[in-house]
Amino acid sequence: MKRPKGISDYDWENKLSAIRSNIKRAKYATAKKKKAVAKKKRKELQRKMMDGTQDVVYVIGWSEGGPMKVGITDKIDKRIAQLQTGNPYKLKVFHTVPCDTRSESSEIESWTHARLGGFRLHGEWFDIGAIECINSIRVVADAVKLRGS
Repeated sequence: MKRPKGISDYDWENKLSAIRSNIKRAKYATAKKKKAVAKKKRKELQRKMMDGTQDVVYVIGWSEGGPMKVGITDKIDKRIAQLQTGNPYKLKVFHTVPCDTRSESSEIESWTHARLGGFRLHGEWFDIGAIECINSIRVVADAVKLRGS
């Protein structure tokens, strides 16, 4: 900034110092606000996961070698119990991706189904190992979350 005429060096330095101080305060306040928002969002996600209102895209199977089921639920324990009823093998959850919205979870699920289409057995079941399935879902979830659903 250029010093206006009629202002002494001393007054000009005081004015610049005050401006710099205000800028620092504003940056600090913005950073503090962002931290508070992030903390609130993390707490909300934790609460949703605890009370079963957090949508997740899941990978379920009975062995690491497959087959795997990719789906959406907000109550993973209830979902695995439902699937277990018709399955002779003990099912387990291999991976979950927490989602902020139902549209985000639907998008991740459908993209993952498309990506794994060549391995489809029937419906949402795929003849693929847990590691390959988890890697696929992570790639899709990262892309969707990065792009913003």
